[in-house]
Amino acid sequence: MVRNLPAICAFGRYELLGRLAVGGMAEIYLARETSAVQGAGSRHLVIKRVLAHVADDETFQTMFFDEARLAMRLNHPGIVHLYEFGEEQGSWFLAMEWIDGIALGKLIRKAREAGGVPAPIAVKICAQVADALHYAHNLKDEVGDPLGIIHRDVSPQNVMVSFEGSVKLLDFGIAKASFQHTKTQDGQVKGKFAYMSPQQCLGEPMDGRADVFALGVVLYESLTGRPLYHRKTQYETMRAVIEEPVPSIRKYRPDLPESLDAIVQKALQKKQEDRQESAGALQFELEHWLATQREVVQAPRIAEYLQGIFGEEIQRGPAVDSTPFGQSFQLLDRPSGVSIAPPAPESIPAGIEAPQLAEVGALSLEAEAAKPSKKGLWIGLAAALLLLLVAGGAGAWWLTQQAATAAANLPSLPTALPGALPPGQLPTTPPTTPEVQAPEVEAPEVPVAMGAMITFRSEPAGATVRIGDREVPGTTPTALGDFPVGTYAVVMQRDGYAEWTEEVEVVAGRPLEVEARLRRPVGDRPRNTVREPRVVAEAPPAASPGRLSINTRPWSKVYVGERLLGTTPIGGAEVPSGTVRLRIVDRDGAEHTRSVRVDSGGEERVFYDLTGIE
Repeated sequence: MVRNLPAICAFGRYELLGRLAVGGMAEIYLARETSAVQGAGSRHLVIKRVLAHVADDETFQTMFFDEARLAMRLNHPGIVHLYEFGEEQGSWFLAMEWIDGIALGKLIRKAREAGGVPAPIAVKICAQVADALHYAHNLKDEVGDPLGIIHRDVSPQNVMVSFEGSVKLLDFGIAKASFQHTKTQDGQVKGKFAYMSPQQCLGEPMDGRADVFALGVVLYESLTGRPLYHRKTQYETMRAVIEEPVPSIRKYRPDLPESLDAIVQKALQKKQEDRQESAGALQFELEHWLATQREVVQAPRIAEYLQGIFGEEIQRGPAVDSTPFGQSFQLLDRPSGVSIAPPAPESIPAGIEAPQLAEVGALSLEAEAAKPSKKGLWIGLAAALLLLLVAGGAGAWWLTQQAATAAANLPSLPTALPGALPPGQLPTTPPTTPEVQAPEVEAPEVPVAMGAMITFRSEPAGATVRIGDREVPGTTPTALGDFPVGTYAVVMQRDGYAEWTEEVEVVAGRPLEVEARLRRPVGDRPRNTVREPRVVAEAPPAASPGRLSINTRPWSKVYVGERLLGTTPIGGAEVPSGTVRLRIVDRDGAEHTRSVRVDSGGEERVFYDLTGIE
C-alpha cells in the first residue's frame, strides 16, 4: 500500500516522492506519474538515476545503455517492466515498474525463526522465477536469432514478492546478451559470488544453466533459512562454490521429502551438464512436485502469508528518504544567491563488485533510507524547486511524442512548497536572497517532424564527431538527442587514424546508432626483395596446447613468459602443454612464481594463496 506521499520535486513529467536506495553509481526513487487527461488518475513507478560523479564515465554509460536496450526487449509478467529510458536535466534515467512488496532476501530472514519459508510457497516463488528466466534465455531478435541472454545475478535480492502475491525478477544490469556493446574482459567476473555457478566463478563459458545453479542456491536458502555459500571473504566463497560437495536441504529440514531434495541437488551440480537442461525444465520439476504434494499455491495464498508476517509494514507503506532532492540531487543551473548544501559523499563498493548495478537495481526497501536533513535555507530550496519545475518536461529521447503535448504536460508551479512552514511560523529573520520570479513558459512551436536519438561509437574510442555542419560535444562514445530528420554526412576523426565518413539517414522516432572502425593510414609499403630459399629441417609436430584455470588470493595478474593471461579468476586460458612456469603479480605489486603441469589437450585448475594464510 502506497500512502499519499507529497512530491519533493519534479523530474521531467514525473514527481519524485522520495529515495528508496542509493549505491555507488545510481540511486532509486519512488515516483508518481499523473495522466495529462484530467481525472484519468496516476500511477507509481521507480526512477533509477545515474549519479553525477559517473555520468561522464564512458564504460558505465555504455553499461547503462546496454541495460536499457535489454530491458526494452523483455516483456514477461514475471520480469519488472521498463517504461522509459531517457535523459533529464543532464542525467540518464530508467523509469520502471514499481513493485509494492519485499525482496525475497528479506522474506528469508524474516522467516528464519520459523525454520524457513514454507516449502510450497518457496517452491512456487522459485518456479515463477524459473519461468521468467526461461523466457529471457529463449528470447530472439526481430529476425529470429537467439539473443543469448544470461541473467548472471539471480539472488534473493533480485527477486521481488509483491504484497498481492505476484513474483518479479529484476535487475538485468549485468546480464549477458549477444547485442551488447560492453564485453566482459577475460578473467572478469560479474555477479554476487555466493550465487555464482562454478563456471561463472572461473570465467569459463556458460549458458542459461548458470542461472539454474543460482536459482538452486536461492531455493536452498528459502527452504532452510540458511546461507549456502556465504563465507568471510570472496576467495573463500568462490572456493566453497567450486570445491564443496553438493549439500542436502534435509540436513536442516529433515521434514522435507527426498523428492524435493533431489530437485535442489540437481540444480546445484558442479557440472553444467548434470543440472536441469534449462530453467523451463526446473520450473516443470518444481510445479510437478507441488502437484504430487496436492499443493495449490496462487497469489492470494502468498499474499496471505506475507500479511501474516509483514502486516505492520504493509499498513505503514514504503519507507522513503524525503530529504529534498534526496541529498544527491544536483541542479544544473543554480540561481545566484541560492546556496544548496553539497551531497554527502556516497561510499562506492570496493573490490570486484564495484562496477555492478546489483546493489541499486533491486528496487527493494531493504536499504535503509538516510534520515531527512533539516539543514539548508528554505529560500534556497524554494528557488531550486521553482527552477526545476520550470525546466521540467518530457525526458525520453526516443519516444515519438508531439512537442505540443510535451509542453502541455509540464508540471504546474505549486502555490506552496510541500512541507513549507505556514505563514505564521516563518523564521523571524527574513532571508536576504531576493525573491525568484517564475518566468513565463511558452509552448514551443510544433515542428513538422520530430527527430531521433543518435548514438556515436568508434573503435578505438575517443574520436571527434561531426554530423552535417554540427560538431557533436565530447568524443566517442557520445550521443545527440532529438536530432532533426534528414540525410547527413557523419565524419569521425582521431589523431593517428584515417578520417572516417559515412552518410546516414535520421528517421523520426527511430534511434540511430553509428559505429566506425577507425584504421591507421596506409603508409608506403616496403619493396619486395628476392631472397634465396632456405632449407629448413622438418620439425616434429608440436604437442597440442592445454587449458589452465587459475584463481588466487588476493587477485593478481598472471603471465606466461611475457604473455598476460589476465586477472584472476582466469578460466580456461590456452597455455603450452607440459610444465608451465607462471609469473604472478599480486594486487600489491609483489611477484610470485609457480609451476604447473598441463597435459596436452587437457585442462588443469589451480588455486594459489599468496598471503601465506591457509
